[in-house]
Amino acid sequence: MDHALRRRRIGIVACCAAIVTTAGCSGSKSQATCRSDAHELATLLTAINRPSYQIDPDVHLVARPSLALPAVRPALVVEVRASGVSLDGDPVVDRDSLPARLTARAGELSRYGIQAPRVRLAIDATARWSEIVQVADAAAAAGIPEIELMFAVPPVAVTPPPRTAVDDELDRATKDADASDKATRFAQLVARVAEPCPALTRVFGALATPGEDKATALIAGIEPALIECQCAADVSALRSLLFRLLDDRHPAAPLSVTIAATGRTVTLPAATPWSEASAQLTLDEPVHLRIAP
Repeated sequence: MDHALRRRRIGIVACCAAIVTTAGCSGSKSQATCRSDAHELATLLTAINRPSYQIDPDVHLVARPSLALPAVRPALVVEVRASGVSLDGDPVVDRDSLPARLTARAGELSRYGIQAPRVRLAIDATARWSEIVQVADAAAAAGIPEIELMFAVPPVAVTPPPRTAVDDELDRATKDADASDKATRFAQLVARVAEPCPALTRVFGALATPGEDKATALIAGIEPALIECQCAADVSALRSLLFRLLDDRHPAAPLSVTIAATGRTVTLPAATPWSEASAQLTLDEPVHLRIAP
């Protein structure tokens, strides 16, 4: 499973792993107030819950606002920058090794029952056409001609919730260079906030089992869980945590193409930046990418 997709899933599952069942107690809010707060939180989370490709924000994608956001599928993530290429976060110094590395990663996925993966290309706007052609050729050589070209799309138009003390803790955890496992730090905060509400611990605990989309399952369980414990958990703090977990301020969407010798030929000079070259690729179609002599 590609590292970008894992980040979101691991973040959610790590939360449930850190939560422990406690005796809990009923909250002090009135039933009407609790129901209103719980519904408002579930509505907010539903609004921001879109397929999240979680491309590294340091990769400055070319914008293509019209692209739709399909469900995220397993892929090998290749980041192409002007400074170099990486595969699932690991630098690729020897470009000639890329086909073999792609093949090896595809083999790793097959052990999880994932066959015929695709390559997800996160291309910086400044990357040269020659690098892109080389990566596309490597994918085809590895027997993975299905390519997702990632473009920036607008984030959900939603007002972030008011800051809480938990936001300050999250900021420190994110910026702390010594925090080797930020997901664990995040999970510990969730565990502390959810502790007074046993129903919430059950919701998070259920996420550890294989099955449906974790974010969707989490959102579906939040409102009834809070109502059950009469909002014994700090709803404002929980809102801060879950908004940070689910909101994607740098969303990306794929344009799928197939690398094929018989596809439409796109020939450009080697130094053409992706910001210009990308305009030549607008349809889901077979293409043959070439560098002009």
